[in-house]
Amino acid sequence: MDAGPQWQVGRQASRFALTVGIEGSDFMKIEAGVGKMIHQLENIFLLVIALLTVIGACKEIYVIADKRDVGLQDLLLMFLYVEVLAMVGAYYDSKQIPITLPIFIAITALARLSILQKDQEPLNLIYEAGAILILAIASVVVNYRPVRAPRTNDRETSKASVGLRPGSDR
Repeated sequence: MDAGPQWQVGRQASRFALTVGIEGSDFMKIEAGVGKMIHQLENIFLLVIALLTVIGACKEIYVIADKRDVGLQDLLLMFLYVEVLAMVGAYYDSKQIPITLPIFIAITALARLSILQKDQEPLNLIYEAGAILILAIASVVVNYRPVRAPRTNDRETSKASVGLRPGSDR
């Protein structure tokens, strides 16, 4: 009589991954492949975002050239396009997105919204200005937060704790 599938806990204790009849090393290979696939999809979507941003900016330039007039809302929209491209570029350079870039994009979008909505109630303008102020304060707080010391691996830390220099064998 079969007792059913045998469950094994993956080798990494922090992952809590349960597998059905898969050896630990095979599971690690599958996990690495899935991670690689997710990173490839992420890169494809970022490329699509960059491409669509460039297309949107080109369309806006065409509209500006066609009407032969540049308004503040047009400049703010172009600035939004540049910020989105900067965010994609920053991710490709460092594989992380600085939190200040989305904050700047939100500030610019709110400013553009305030400019475009000329016939709005004064209270809405105060709300939008308050939201911009909150985002600006958040940007300042994020930029002036204390920087954490970089982490070292356990071997280097253990050498330092016994008086050895990191990188030395003795």
